[in-house]
Amino acid sequence: MNQKSKFNRNFDTSIQKLMNCTQIELEALNFKLKPINEEMGKESSKDNWMKSVLKHNNLLEYKNYENTIRILSAGDSHYPLWIEVSKESDNCVLLEFSTRFRHIKTSHNQETNHPPFKLK
Repeated sequence: MNQKSKFNRNFDTSIQKLMNCTQIELEALNFKLKPINEEMGKESSKDNWMKSVLKHNNLLEYKNYENTIRILSAGDSHYPLWIEVSKESDNCVLLEFSTRFRHIKTSHNQETNHPPFKLK
């Protein structure tokens, strides 16, 4: 079994807290991805590349667990600067996230103990 990255573990922890569910239930959820373009801060080449990745993944459709992780971690060691997580329904989660991608150690919401995630 592959060991999960810190980002994947933090993702799981956040969603399980929000939805009050188990790992198996988590993998059956649907996710709505909503990128938020911020006008502040300097963009990196990784940010530009990720905007292209996002554009080619039809974010109008709900994503499953695997595709959500794949899209949000497409930069390998870089992830959205912040991600706000909220419950849309019993089986749907909304993820609003920054289009600036940074290393998890410099991401926002460190105080949550599962950065870059913040529960709404």
